[in-house]
Amino acid sequence: GNNATRGAGASRQLEVELHLSSPQLSKTTIALILFLQLGPLGIDRCCMGQCMLGILKGITGGGFFIWSIIDYFTLLFNCILGAPSIHAMGFDATWDPDTIDPAKWIAIFTLLYSVVSPCVKFCSKYCCGFGGLVAATAPEPETGQILQSKSKSTAPERTADATVSNEDDEETPAWMKTSGEDALL
Repeated sequence: GNNATRGAGASRQLEVELHLSSPQLSKTTIALILFLQLGPLGIDRCCMGQCMLGILKGITGGGFFIWSIIDYFTLLFNCILGAPSIHAMGFDATWDPDTIDPAKWIAIFTLLYSVVSPCVKFCSKYCCGFGGLVAATAPEPETGQILQSKSKSTAPERTADATVSNEDDEETPAWMKTSGEDALL
């Protein structure tokens, strides 16, 4: 009774792990796992029925991240291409037809987010910060004219009491001035 049930469950798990059968799975779930970056934890392998490999992947940090990267791109491109099944890199599954199209769009968004997000972070850090390119070419609120960059530096100088002062305060528009509190941030 009970041992037969356990044996059947273990047999089915072994069959899935060794790819002796190809279960029908939700491709949308896999695409969401890719978007949430849960692959290094082995969740992608677990959801595809390969729990032992998923646990091993999670324990090793995605196979020292190499296994995780290979799985990420394998699944991402399978989702983007809208393939009805996957039989590559140890994956063996047939996708539920109703989940293929939503997974495609989630995967496209994931790819775009993976490319655009670092670019936005880089630009916001190096181009939009204090003294960045945006502040140097921003229009003056009162006149709407573009400020011309000056040959000498207009960067604030720090004084001993941690306040900020500009030599030419009368030429600096009010919206570009910083207080001592802002300079410490």
